[in-house]
Amino acid sequence: VIRTLDNTVTFTIDVGVGISNPAYVSFTPDGTRAYVADQNNNRVKVINTTATPPAVIGAPITVGITPVSVVMSPDGARAYVTDQGNGVTPGTVSAIDTTTNQAIGSPYPITVGVSPTFSGLSPDGTTLYVPNQDSGTVSVINTATGQLIALITIGSGSYPINVAVSPNGQRAYVTNAQYNTVSVISLVGAASGPNIPTAPMQAYGRDVAGKCVTNAPAWVNWSGIATQQYDAWGPSWQQWPGNGTGGYVCERQPYFTTIGTWSVQ
Repeated sequence: VIRTLDNTVTFTIDVGVGISNPAYVSFTPDGTRAYVADQNNNRVKVINTTATPPAVIGAPITVGITPVSVVMSPDGARAYVTDQGNGVTPGTVSAIDTTTNQAIGSPYPITVGVSPTFSGLSPDGTTLYVPNQDSGTVSVINTATGQLIALITIGSGSYPINVAVSPNGQRAYVTNAQYNTVSVISLVGAASGPNIPTAPMQAYGRDVAGKCVTNAPAWVNWSGIATQQYDAWGPSWQQWPGNGTGGYVCERQPYFTTIGTWSVQ
């Protein structure tokens, strides 16, 4: 523990001298507890930072093989642990309930790629991004459901090692150790696909009462947002109605959300 006022070491916390190989520390938002990845023993230890001196509290929390990083949720309710594994078989992501300091069961631990490393969490805590070094990919996990919702390919041999998500949640930045580069991933955007056109899309004239019609054409009812076929319509200004003079039409834009579902706006 370093006192930043004069940069002096004030305490040294014993988390298991000689065998533990502490690899990462993550704090609860209030700063009262620190969660340390005990890499060699496949567990996480919790430190009470308010004690004098600060010390490990409670029993170690067993997680997956070779935990290398811990990411805390914005509300401090969960800690997500990246378990690197043995470097041959896929690694996993474990989750800890910080109220009980117990590992959360099914669907955790979640299998990801080979040799996962330093994960990043979206600002709202709903999505975890896990770089897989030896797979050259980033696994995307819905933290609420524990589902793997996407697998982003960075490139063979790229060795992605760390990821950070922008404060607005719209981009992820992945450092590639082998390439000496940073990959920038867009996390939001217009929908695409064979039956999903892009903006300014799905614009229709209003009815005689000037309201947006509710009977959208049948082709709007595609898989993923079928339940939203008759809602989320709103008036939008377009230049082309009325022989180019402009006017309001009914419009909506499908998009793919950061939690892996289709929605409209």
